[in-house]
Amino acid sequence: MDGRLPYDYRELAYDLYHAEDQLLEELVSLRAQRGMTQKQLADELGVSQSYVSQIENGRKKLVTLLTDYALEVGARITYSVEPAELKPEGGRKYDTWKAAQQMQVTSEWSNGDITVGAINIEIKVSRQKPDHDGPHKVTVMGASGKATPWRANEDMESKKELVG
Repeated sequence: MDGRLPYDYRELAYDLYHAEDQLLEELVSLRAQRGMTQKQLADELGVSQSYVSQIENGRKKLVTLLTDYALEVGARITYSVEPAELKPEGGRKYDTWKAAQQMQVTSEWSNGDITVGAINIEIKVSRQKPDHDGPHKVTVMGASGKATPWRANEDMESKKELVG
């Protein structure tokens, strides 16, 4: 290579900063279409209305560091803004299951007494479903830091008996 970049740096910079501006314009437009004020958005974000105004007016450059990064490594970034309702419900593959077990517990008191009891433990797990089926493993860490593996059977919809 003769030391020249295989792309036009200035052209890439223009494209990246234009994409950043477009992203902001589209988000502001969507906020307005939903009838949401800057104050309402600020309350949801836990920031002041003036901070939201600074973002929307381009005085707070929230994406600029990422844009600069992309420019320096020679990467294009594309942003897509669309109303959330365009993705139909039920289109996500999530696996939810519940596991329960009664366990014996001993408590050691500062005076040396030991009491024995039982506790019921219920674990609810929701995660993105993998492309494959098979047994799943949940590891529970107690206060002592000792890990206890629990395995649930393949039927993820029913109550699980845990072993461990």
